[in-house]
Formats: sequence, C-alpha cells, structure tokens
Amino acid sequence: GIGDKSAKAILAQGGGLEEALEAADEIKPARIGKLLSEGRDMARLSRELATIKQDVPVEVGLDDCRWDGPAVEELRELATRLEFTSLLSRLPGADGTLAETAVATISDAAAMTELAEAARAEGAICLALVGDALAVSVRDGMTGIVQLRGDEPAADNLFGDTEADAFVDTAPLAEALADPGLRKRGADLKSIIRRLRALDLMVRGADFDPEVASYLLTPNRRDHSVDLLAQQYLGLALPDGETADDEQSDPAQVRAGAEAAAVRALRKPMLDALAAADLTALFDEMEMPLVEALAEMELAGIALDLEKLSGLGDELTEMLGELQSEVYDLAGAEFNIGSPKQLGEVLFDKLGLPKGRRTKTGWSTNAAVLDELADEHEVVGKVLKWREYSKLKSTYVDGLAREVDSETGRVHTTFQQTMAATGRLSSRNPNLQNIPIRTEWGRRIRSCFVAGAEGNVLIAADYSQIELRILAHISGDPRLVAAFRAGEDIHASTACAIFDVALADVTKEMRSRAKTVNFAVLYGQGATALAKQLDVERKEAAQFIANYFERLGGVRAYIDGTVAAAREDLFVTTLLGRKRPIPDINSSNGQAASYAERTAVNTPIQGTAADIIKIAMNRLAPRLAEEYPQAAMLLQVHDELVLEAPEEQAARVGALVKEVMESAFQLDVPLTVDVSAGRNWRDMTDFEPST
Repeated sequence: GIGDKSAKAILAQGGGLEEALEAADEIKPARIGKLLSEGRDMARLSRELATIKQDVPVEVGLDDCRWDGPAVEELRELATRLEFTSLLSRLPGADGTLAETAVATISDAAAMTELAEAARAEGAICLALVGDALAVSVRDGMTGIVQLRGDEPAADNLFGDTEADAFVDTAPLAEALADPGLRKRGADLKSIIRRLRALDLMVRGADFDPEVASYLLTPNRRDHSVDLLAQQYLGLALPDGETADDEQSDPAQVRAGAEAAAVRALRKPMLDALAAADLTALFDEMEMPLVEALAEMELAGIALDLEKLSGLGDELTEMLGELQSEVYDLAGAEFNIGSPKQLGEVLFDKLGLPKGRRTKTGWSTNAAVLDELADEHEVVGKVLKWREYSKLKSTYVDGLAREVDSETGRVHTTFQQTMAATGRLSSRNPNLQNIPIRTEWGRRIRSCFVAGAEGNVLIAADYSQIELRILAHISGDPRLVAAFRAGEDIHASTACAIFDVALADVTKEMRSRAKTVNFAVLYGQGATALAKQLDVERKEAAQFIANYFERLGGVRAYIDGTVAAAREDLFVTTLLGRKRPIPDINSSNGQAASYAERTAVNTPIQGTAADIIKIAMNRLAPRLAEEYPQAAMLLQVHDELVLEAPEEQAARVGALVKEVMESAFQLDVPLTVDVSAGRNWRDMTDFEPST
C-alpha cells in the first residue's frame, strides 16, 4: 500500500528503513505509518531481496563469463538429436568449404570426354541439377557444369554453352549416365533421373541418395533436404542457388557444384550411420533400386479419358446447382455454402440448431458436427451432400484434368519415397493413391483412368489381406495361421471366434462385424471407437474384443510384447529391419502414450507390407523390361500394383506379376495376389493368369 512517493517521504522523515520502522507510530499521515507498522516483516524482506550480496563464493571471473558467440557444433549436435530441423537450417555454416564448389562449364567435346573418362576411372558420378545447370562431379577438384538446352529436341544437342551458343557433343556423358556399372549419386536422385530422361538421357545405376539414407535413419523427420544434411553431418551451409557472391558467378551453377560436392562428402558418414543402425541392406537392396523403378513409373504416367471426365464434371455441376437451390430454400436465405462462418450463422443463429465446438471464426461446422445434426434439420443432409459433390468436382474432376500432361496426354504423379514413417509410398501432384473406390461416384472417376494405347489393357494385382497375413506370421497365433493355410475366409473364421459359432452358422452380418474387429485390433482401436464404427453399445464392442483375444491369444501376446519392447527400446522394426522410433511411448501424457502404443503395434505390420511390395516392384521392373518391354508399371496404391500391357500379353504379364508378388517374401502363411484386367481402372475382370 506504500508507493514510490510515500516511501521517499518516509525515508526523508526517518533516515532509513530501520529508523522508519522504529518511528512508525509518529509518521504522518497516520494511515501510512499504520501500513508500515503492519508490514514491517514484508519491508525487511523486500530490502533483503533488493540487496546485492557481495560475499557469494563465485569461482569464475568476468573473462569466464564473456560471450564469444554460440557454440555452433554443440548446438548442431543437440538440434540433430532432438530433431529441431528448422533450427538446424538456420545455423551458420562452420569454417571450411567444399573443394568442388569451384566449377568449370563444359563447353567443348574434349572437356566432355575427359569428364566421362574420369568418371569411368572413379567408378561413380555425383549429380546435382539446379535450374538448367547440371553438375557432374567426379572427384575433388573435378566438377563440370553442363548447361541444359531443353528447347533442343535432338539427343546430341541437349547441352551447350549459352553464351557462345555452341553445342557440345554429349555422347560420352550419355553413355556414362546409361551405364549401370557406373554408380550414380545425388540428392533427390529420382527427380534428376526423370528430368534427364525428358531430355532423352537414360540414367542407370542409382547408388546413393543422402535424402533416402536420411529417411531410413530418421523416418519420423519430415525434412530430409540436402541443405539440412550438409548442416547436420558436415557443418556446412550450401549456397541458395539464387544469390551470387560476385558478378561473374552463376548462382545456379555454384549451387549445383556445391550440392554435388556435398553428396560426395555426405556419403561416408551416412553410410557409416546406416551400418551402425543395421540398415545397410535395406538401403542398398530395397530403397536405392526403388529410386529407378519409381522414376520409370512416374515417366510412364497413366492415361485419362478427358471426355468422360468432363462429362462427370458437367453432371456434378448440375447436381451442385440443384443442391444449392434446395439448401437456399430450406435455409430461407442465400449464402456461401462453402464458408464455415456463413454456414454456422445460418445453422446455429438463424435455424437455432444445437451448437457444438467453437472455433476462432465461430461455431464448428466440420463433418463430425454436421453428421450429429443430420436428424435435426433436412438442410444439414443437403449441405453434406453438397460438400461431397463439391470435393469430387474440385479434387477429382477439375484437379485431375489440370494435371494431364499436354504432350503425353497422361497424368504423371510423383511418388514420395521419404515421407511416410511406416515405409509406405505416398503420391502427390496429383495424389493417385486416394482415388475413391467405395462410392459409386468414386468408381465412376476410376473409370476415367484408362489404358493409353490402342489394344492395351490395365492390369491390377492386389495383395489379399496382406496385413492380416503378416499379423498371423508375426504373432504365430495357431488359429490365424491355420485359417490362412487352409485358405479359409479369414473374416468368417474370426466371426467363429468372437461369436462362438460354427463356420456354417456365420451370417453375413457376423462376418462384416468380424472384419471390422479384425482391422480394429490391427490398428489398435479400443472399445469406444469400435462401438462407434459398429453402431453398438460400448459394452458389446468391448465383449467382441475380449472374445477375440480370448480365442486368438497369440495376437494378444504379440501386442503386449511389442508394446513392452517399444517401451524399453523406444523403437520398433519391420520383418525386413526397417526401424521407426516411438519416442512418446513412455510419455506422461496419456493421449500421446496411447497413440504411441497403437503406432508401435501397427508399424511392424504396415511397414512389413510396404517393404514386401517394394521388393516385388524391384524384382518386377527388370523382368518386365527384359521379357515384356511393351508392358509397364504405372501405379502403386499401397497393396496394389497397376500396370499397362498389350491385351494379347495380359495373361502372361499377369502371371509374371502374380509370381513375383507372391514370392517376394516368405511368411508362415501364403501370400496371395488377386489379378484383374480391363480397359479402365473400374471395369476390371478377375482372371487367372497363365503362362
């Protein structure tokens, strides 16, 4: 209650704090004196807290406290260990440079030949592609920059000195790039292969990609860029490729040279790290061969029937217009249905529907909220339908049409090899792994994906229940293993277990519920989530799970053992040795720990499935090239491969695909593959391939 002004007045009257406390009763005004008297202990404590103690036994001097800048290397090690990737990218480069950043432009045939011969002598080439600058780095001090001339179609006129406008004979380099015995190394090597192929340059012999190596070492990390890896392993910051240090230097060429040099410098420490983690075989035998297979698939693309797709777009546009009018009539007002804010105002303020969760912009109108409100008012169902059709049109009709290459007439997705922590591939620009199949509209969109050449068909080969088969193998559960070995319907067999009935008495509904339980267990769902999925009481769902584990004790033992091991090791592995860290499994946060447990249980299964189809793709690619060069792999959709082949070869190609996929890995239960073929991706007929 005493402020700065009053405190100064008190001290002026008393001479000091102790004197003022002794004379508190005499201090004017009386209210201030009373406050001081009542707060004498607090006043003394305040003085003690404000007093600088000069008798503390300090053992360091001022020079010891002087700051000489951040301890970059210690910070780099800490940021790497804790996966603070954004911090790593901002750290200054350590002292030192890469010798190969001094580059020379290859502008004559003699220099091109010398570069190719040196590469053969070394047995390897490091490549980097920045803009139109291709760095070809052979050894320390020997990095050549070849300027791409993408506007020239002839194979021997692809490169040139842009200033002299003189073409360079690329034959020596082309031969070196196409030689599989000459190892090729580069960051994002798949993109380099694809870009050079567009210029009629074949690249074979993919040997090392630091980004792929980083993905195996740190699969939970999102950023595997060569810039980050150069910081992490080399303590070097690469040039940005846009800013020149001097007027003579081309930023793209400097960057390309530095990147090629970084790839060479990264190889040894990263291979050492892979060996220490027992990941060398996975890198050399699975992931690096896959780089070339994926590049070929991306280049092949898949054809799209634009006329049919446009027709679907017209239908959807008409339906969206009708739904919009119905929504306006039911709501009694016109508004932007796609605006969550405006939709919320209509539903909750105007129509008075029950409100749920609040967001920054108003009441939530997400799908879960609207699903719960569907019985409250007819307009909600119309809005949900409008959203469904709107997404179909924007994502799958308009979006796919935009992605068609004008030269090839095909859609060329990009497969992301370093994204999913489980080891699965993902697809982007466009994502062809999420084309709907369970709805009629989704199937109609699939029908627009067609065989591109006259007389060709699409062939789809799909692993049957591969994750459940892997579960049977890993868990060793006698009941599961026996069912798969006998060729039984695994969902019907599970229904026998959870409903305690004979196989002949399993109804369609029982099988459907058993199928849901199978996958619920596989993905670690609890009784609450299962009850919602099956639309039953939680108690009944819990009983299904209890019955499942009672009769399939091997699965229960696998789950418990895997979680226990993950708690100790903080990682899990697939059957092929892929590792995934599970850092939160011992978290005090119950939600985080539960999610980590589910991840620990599912990763060895889903990751092994991803590994098996990668093995199949690596084995299939060279056999197709040799035995059926007119056939090609086009897509991988998790457990499914989609190919294109001449119709007269379909049975034989299907037989080859089935053989390769089913023999990719030996489980205790058989791997089976279902094969179908047709002119489009929807209308495919199952067939038994034959040689």
